[in-house]
Amino acid sequence: MKIYEYEQIDSTNEEARRKAASGASTPALFIAGSQSAGRGRMGRSFFSPSGTGLYASLLIDAPADTDRMVLLTALTAVAATDAIKDRLGIELDIKWVNDLYLGSKKVSGILAESFVCDGKRYVVIGIGINLCTEQFPKELEQKAGSLNGSLRLTKEQKRELALDVAQRVIEALHSESFQIIMQKYRSRSCVIGKKITYISGAGEVSATAIDITDSGALVVMLSDGSYTEISSGEISIFFKEV
Repeated sequence: MKIYEYEQIDSTNEEARRKAASGASTPALFIAGSQSAGRGRMGRSFFSPSGTGLYASLLIDAPADTDRMVLLTALTAVAATDAIKDRLGIELDIKWVNDLYLGSKKVSGILAESFVCDGKRYVVIGIGINLCTEQFPKELEQKAGSLNGSLRLTKEQKRELALDVAQRVIEALHSESFQIIMQKYRSRSCVIGKKITYISGAGEVSATAIDITDSGALVVMLSDGSYTEISSGEISIFFKEV
């Protein structure tokens, strides 16, 4: 796997796109010390200060199997939580669909994007991890956290962690069955059993998260006792148990 490293860059996802357009081979891993335009879901920015986080993107050929495409974010979340636990001894929860949490604070975000260059479809999977970030913009102070304020990884240790996550993702993509991976995803969920809100065509909806299917959909119970599945979007959690 080719590894590209940068002290600072606009976005590792954007750099992966540029390298794909110039004919880079896959898989390829892009790692940055900081990002000036890190990107999250729904067009949001991802706070990427220098020295306190890990910012990386994995460029791969798009899987031909639709199921594998749909579950890329879930696979990456499991890969990242496995790698962080094995290397750093820190256990994280997964917030459906793409965030990693420590307690009630978001410490990592995952963004998978597909695109086409010269008739070939690629996927770039970006992951940002707040390793020891303590100072956040005001709008993030109550929501964001880090793995450990005193955690200081060397450049080499960051590279090893990013490579570990990437290799686990690639292995998962070649797995015969996703059921074991999705069992891990469910077992680490900080959503199941919680009261949540989400946006639908009718506006904001309050519900209780009940389960996550093997296809990655969130099963929720509505206030009238009926059930529905959410396949995409964003939810807000009330962390007090129901």
